[in-house]
Amino acid sequence: MALLGLGVGLLASIGDHDPVAGIAAVIESALGAGLIAMAWVIGAVGLGVWIVRGSWALGACVGVGTMLTLAHLVGLAGAFGGRSGQVVAFAPVAAGVALFVWRWWKYPPAEPVSRTMGVSPVVLVIIPALAVLIVASCLPAGSIWESEARGYDVLSYHLQLVNDWKSLGRVAPVEHNVYSFLPSYMESAFAHLDAMIWGGVGGGPGRGVGASATAAQFLHAWLAVLSALVTGRFASALLARCGIDRQGAGATLAAVMVACVPWVVVTGSLAYNEMGVLVAFGGALLAIVEGEHRAMVRGALIGGLCGVAVSCKLTSAFLCVPSVMIAILVLRPRREWIMLFAGAAIAGAGVISPWLIRNAMHGGNPVFPFATGLFGPAHWTGEQVARWRGAHRPDAGLIGRIGSLFSVGRGLAHPQWSIFALVMIAAVVMSVRAHATRAAGGLLGLMMLAMVGAWLAIGHQQSRFLLPLVVPGAAACGIAVCSLRAARWRATAQGVVGGCALVMSVHTCVIFASENEGHPDWLLVDGATWLNGSSIIGTWSALPEADRQRVWSRLPPSAATNLALATDPGAKVYLLGDATPMYFMVPTMYHTTWDASPIGDAIRAGRDPIGRLRSLGVTHILINFSELKRLGDLGWYDPAVTQAFVRDEVLTRCAVVRGWPELGVVLVALAGEDAPR
Repeated sequence: MALLGLGVGLLASIGDHDPVAGIAAVIESALGAGLIAMAWVIGAVGLGVWIVRGSWALGACVGVGTMLTLAHLVGLAGAFGGRSGQVVAFAPVAAGVALFVWRWWKYPPAEPVSRTMGVSPVVLVIIPALAVLIVASCLPAGSIWESEARGYDVLSYHLQLVNDWKSLGRVAPVEHNVYSFLPSYMESAFAHLDAMIWGGVGGGPGRGVGASATAAQFLHAWLAVLSALVTGRFASALLARCGIDRQGAGATLAAVMVACVPWVVVTGSLAYNEMGVLVAFGGALLAIVEGEHRAMVRGALIGGLCGVAVSCKLTSAFLCVPSVMIAILVLRPRREWIMLFAGAAIAGAGVISPWLIRNAMHGGNPVFPFATGLFGPAHWTGEQVARWRGAHRPDAGLIGRIGSLFSVGRGLAHPQWSIFALVMIAAVVMSVRAHATRAAGGLLGLMMLAMVGAWLAIGHQQSRFLLPLVVPGAAACGIAVCSLRAARWRATAQGVVGGCALVMSVHTCVIFASENEGHPDWLLVDGATWLNGSSIIGTWSALPEADRQRVWSRLPPSAATNLALATDPGAKVYLLGDATPMYFMVPTMYHTTWDASPIGDAIRAGRDPIGRLRSLGVTHILINFSELKRLGDLGWYDPAVTQAFVRDEVLTRCAVVRGWPELGVVLVALAGEDAPR
């Protein structure tokens, strides 16, 4: 812990800010939002170990799945709103924490260390990666990780939906953000945290920023840690089935490998949904091999956890579920298959059914925006459906997709995979060569091949979509080392794998240090207050003119817009090209690139676009020409709303308030009624 604290302190103190202020900011975030997120996880584990007796690891996974499902159901009912919503939000967490304490006091984990997690110096190699995970989780959403466009999806989707639902009063599809039609179980958990912190009240546009967003990031980070522990336990259970009693070392190496993969740290420190998938996927695999359960009960545990994985991220349906099915066929006796798959189907359908029902009730299509040919396009036009399909299917032939698998930009050669792909391939080969672990190594290799095959065949190939590979891949690393009989060879192999994990852990630090042109934590102290301008707005009138000019020239678009319109109660901003309204405190209208554009609709209806926006209450437009060009070139934006049209037909009829030429962004005020058309 002392070394981890030193690592966190070093990372927090670098940058242009005062080192003490940086360390204080991390401590404040970790002891505030971080502890709230930790309480959520502990409460989930408490519920899980009450549901599943005898296995803390499996109980933890079931508990997380239970809490995610409960958050979604309570959100659907609109029970997180108002002051009573805070009580509703705290109730399951408090109950779970109480159950956790009671179970630990009455039935502490009885397994020997050799069966769970060995105490080894190898654990120390995770310190650099874990320090990055903690410090990056303290940074405001949208300020780090170039590979994720500085968290663009967080600002437009994962956390923005919390704001949309808060305004709506419940978790439900919203037609200006197609991502709200996805299952959204992790996003519902973020709304759960927001209700715990704010009680469903207060704020206005831009709420959910600050403590709520940081808590969401910490929740995802703690789930990353939990996924590493669960993977270690899965490796231990496989070794036990192989008749190998050196399970502690294997479990430790597997957990360490997961925690050190840069992709795990990058996505884990963002308010994403991947870590919910890893926990549920690891739990489903663990349910296959651990515990004494009747076939139907075991199947229900497996299917329920698969349903949770799919409800966190739909890609799990083809990346995780087939691998779990393969593991069932290999690891469970044939006489159990019918009952296992029956229980899994019933439980899995039960977990995902609330999502299917709410989508069907809203637009008639339970899986919208997919299967529109079968169930209908809901509120979308045929053109929108075509754009979505074109962007979410393989964009190259088989040879091109195989090339993507090994590419730096989109595959396993991505810098944020570091050397993990090479290590896991070597581990599978090494496991298969040893007689005792041949079956386990072959199973893990087959699971990984199934994942890679699904990635190649379905969807748009992105490097981080392969993240479920870390579960069988890391387990293979632990099993490979334990497959060696001679103690000296095992020690050598353990040192080699530990060294590879250290390389990845240090590589994670290098990636972090290179962010934002060498200033990764430039917003660690000012945080979201700089991005939304709240640190400036209150003192603006008292600043000397020279200071005003200096600050005004540095403000990002969200903060400058908030400042410019702070005294205009009737202001409403339309984001054109962009879809990241999270830091705007003035009323804002936005839509994702796939959803209906009011300007495009006006053009097709023969109406004046400016008049259409004015009828919607819009007074200002924040135009992002860079995004318009990028999305237009990809064929992802409304084809009627081109750069040329906006420049010639919209910009010429508006007054420029502030421009950011280096970003291709400009804030304009709408013209009056008598402006030329």
